[in-house]
Amino acid sequence: MIGVAFPLKKGSEGYWETAKDSKLILNDISCLLYTIPGEIPMHPNLGNPLFQFLFEQNSDILAMLAEDLSEETIKRYEDRVEVMEIKAENRGNTLYVKYRLREKQSGKEIHGGVGYELYR
Repeated sequence: MIGVAFPLKKGSEGYWETAKDSKLILNDISCLLYTIPGEIPMHPNLGNPLFQFLFEQNSDILAMLAEDLSEETIKRYEDRVEVMEIKAENRGNTLYVKYRLREKQSGKEIHGGVGYELYR
């Protein structure tokens, strides 16, 4: 499977850069976790509600909420993978969510993560 990579970058001959298989799944999950619910027309629930915590104090409780919300979002909208582990960690004003997944089709383990800047 081949698709457009995230974030969008210029590829060869003026086309968008592409990605394959596991990389494409990780790109899709990153887009999903960065999407704010209500942002996509006709899909009011699609996305991750972590945006609501912008300007909140970066604490252990926020990290636990991030883990739960991210796991729920991936399980609900991404049927190509099985969630093995999700871990959130605080670093200054940024909350990092790292995940370990298993592709259902190939059984291959893949790792990825996203970072949420809570305030500047």
